[in-house]
Amino acid sequence: MGKPRNKFASNHSREELMVMTVTEIIQQLIQAHEAKHDVNLNKIKSKVSSKYGLTSQPRLVDIIAGVPQQYKKILLPKLKAKPVRTASGIAVVAVMCKPHRCPHIAMTGNICVYCPGGPDSDFEYSTQSYTGYEPTSMRAIRARYNPYLQTRHRVEQLKSLGHSVDKVEFIVMGGTFMSLDESYRDYFIRNLHDALSGHTSNNVEEAVKYSEKSCSKCIGITIETRPDYCLKKHLSDMLKYGCTRLEIGVQSVYEDIARDTNRGHTVKAVTESFTMSKDAGFKFVSHMMSDLPNDFHIYMFLLVGVIQGHTVKAVTESFTMSKDAGFKVDSHMMPDLPNDSHIYIFLLVGVIQGHTVKAVTESFTMSKDAGFKVVSHMMPDLPNDFHIYMFLLVGVIQGHTVKAVTESFTMSKDAGFKVVSHMMPDLPNVDLERDIEQFIEFFENPAFRADGLKIYPTLVIRGTGLYELWKTGRYKSYPPSVLVDLVARILALVPPWTRIYRVQRDIPMPLVSSGVEYGNLRELALARMKDLGTQCRDVRTREVGIQEIHNKVKPYEAELIRRDYVANGGWETFLSYEDPEQDILIGLLRLRKCTGEVFRPELKGSCSVVRELHVYGTAVPVHARDPTKFQHQGFGTLLMEEAARIAQEEHGSRKIAVISGVGTRNYYSKLGYELEGPYMTKLLVEE
Repeated sequence: MGKPRNKFASNHSREELMVMTVTEIIQQLIQAHEAKHDVNLNKIKSKVSSKYGLTSQPRLVDIIAGVPQQYKKILLPKLKAKPVRTASGIAVVAVMCKPHRCPHIAMTGNICVYCPGGPDSDFEYSTQSYTGYEPTSMRAIRARYNPYLQTRHRVEQLKSLGHSVDKVEFIVMGGTFMSLDESYRDYFIRNLHDALSGHTSNNVEEAVKYSEKSCSKCIGITIETRPDYCLKKHLSDMLKYGCTRLEIGVQSVYEDIARDTNRGHTVKAVTESFTMSKDAGFKFVSHMMSDLPNDFHIYMFLLVGVIQGHTVKAVTESFTMSKDAGFKVDSHMMPDLPNDSHIYIFLLVGVIQGHTVKAVTESFTMSKDAGFKVVSHMMPDLPNDFHIYMFLLVGVIQGHTVKAVTESFTMSKDAGFKVVSHMMPDLPNVDLERDIEQFIEFFENPAFRADGLKIYPTLVIRGTGLYELWKTGRYKSYPPSVLVDLVARILALVPPWTRIYRVQRDIPMPLVSSGVEYGNLRELALARMKDLGTQCRDVRTREVGIQEIHNKVKPYEAELIRRDYVANGGWETFLSYEDPEQDILIGLLRLRKCTGEVFRPELKGSCSVVRELHVYGTAVPVHARDPTKFQHQGFGTLLMEEAARIAQEEHGSRKIAVISGVGTRNYYSKLGYELEGPYMTKLLVEE
């Protein structure tokens, strides 16, 4: 005798059964709330679905959509999918600009050896450094890289999952955005703001004006850039867009690694960009990579002229050796030259910071012994007494030094930006000890000290120069256990004012030939730290919203904590409200007494700049209050008052400025600040 048919299923269609199921689930949730009982949503879904004879449970988005308006405020926090998405108090919307070639191809002839994606890659419809299979990439491709559609689709998706989208922070990804044509950049940023406000603007200024009054407010824009696209003009344009945070690709603090991976800039360029960004009021996040190569002595593009068949063997051998190393070779034929001109090898190398004159003369000898004719170029009045630039078959010119990197940090911070660095462990020929040393240098050297960090362990992906090295056995990734230990040791070094945004790339594992083998590297590293008896005290780990979700703990008290440090030529003060007993962070403020090299007229003279104000916890709508949440409870006002006191009494500043997202300007105006250029400012001393 067969199983009796469900009494509901026999009289109703599947669609009707689904509606009945959703309705009863919501009713049970309401009853549990009124009775102040904790419930297990999955158990309720399973039980009710079985009652109505459904073989599959209703989707979370369908349950959320069915909640009556009067109960949304109560039930949505319990139904929210992936609550960590808005645990920091904001909804992050990642968008991608159109695919374009990396700007330093024109300078060095190629991209970084580890970089996938871009118009010339195996993933040709993807943006630079992405494969097209990451979640953000796929959303961008579906929208054909239209910024308006990317924003609208993502905002609606977050809303359907139960998240508040009153406060939106954009992250502009997809390569070096600031290298694109200004008209395209303006179009892109304009559409981001318009997608929130619903207005169709004619220019960026108009878009920003309407965005200020939008229900969904743009509280900040983060732009990924390089030190050579973090100069004064770029910083000023980003301020115009409403950008408040920069992500600067550092990858390694070692000059030889930056050179040999064809990074296209030096560590000096990174530190300079840090300082300049902070002096403009930005906060920034660094990207770091490990295990990069440093044994590349043949440049990716060899400009070789083969004349009249002379020393063809030497040329073909150099071609073979270069291709075996994964390099692309470009040969130039030079007719009608004198008979004693055999081969001219033009190689932009030069003697810079680590290339000695001895190395130059040795390469002269070796080249001549191979039958080459060498042409050397002498260039007077070069910095640091480097007077020999030669065209030769060795070396890699980056175009910048480490100093240029640190100067970009300084300039960015002096403009008020928050700066996030990208660092890559496990780069070729960087052993474990040197990897750890570079992160110690990164956190302790005042020339770096970014506000945030993205750790991107090196991945081997087909179509890259690194893939060719790996395939021929000249590069080997760290074993999985070693990588977990390394990340655990790095996290233990992080100071409490730095936020770790990521510990691995969001590239699907099937596309990775070698490198990270786990999708939960952060979780594994934190577990390893527990075994070692160490702690990660970065901003993200200690955030109140993250603590509530992961550890089910809430702060019992809130105490004002102050930490001072020197970074990028300026005096930094990190103010925070914390529960020191449980090490829970409620809100923070970054205050900077700028260097004397500030370039923004609004910050010249005696001025301090607030580079970040952030109160954490589950996002609360702009004009709402929730006594169970920490946003809109006055912590931000208290932090601003203390910052103004320090600026006036200790910095001796006559004015205080805030780098403000477009959507938060009204908040600062209520505190007595006025719009001055892209900043909200207030006089501390009446003139």
